[in-house]
Amino acid sequence: LAIGCHNFFKANTYEQADLNKITFAFKKDNYMKMATTMFLKDLFIGLWMLLFIIPGVIKAYEYRMIPYILTDCPDIPRQEAFRISKEMMKGNKWKLFCLSFSFIGWDILAALTFGIGHLVLCPYVEAASAAFYRELKTKYSLTSKDSAFINFIGEPKFEKNITVKF
Repeated sequence: LAIGCHNFFKANTYEQADLNKITFAFKKDNYMKMATTMFLKDLFIGLWMLLFIIPGVIKAYEYRMIPYILTDCPDIPRQEAFRISKEMMKGNKWKLFCLSFSFIGWDILAALTFGIGHLVLCPYVEAASAAFYRELKTKYSLTSKDSAFINFIGEPKFEKNITVKF
């Protein structure tokens, strides 16, 4: 479901997305491959967290684009997804941290409503992350000479195109 939610918010940066985008991972033949990649991502982050939290936080930001990469390239091997996410996040971890930190005020307000405010905040944060990924994808595809990344470069063409500047 996590991959489907990321797919929904990523598609929503281009145009109004259907809710059936959430079931994206279940419709693909390689569901187990995507589920294994996501499990390993979480396992690796957990193992890095055992090294005094800070390395785990860094790795969490480094691997943050993996679900979006899997929505663009469901057939991509696990190692490639990790490698591409690492390359995309080089020099961008701090920007994503600042983006995440910018929601702290909203997070405190949502906590004051005993979590009800998170019903509005979580989609907003996910939409911002999807826009961040879209921007990173554009920059990465322009500088990448990676032959395994060729299928990943293409952007869908829609009537409305939203641009996000960081």
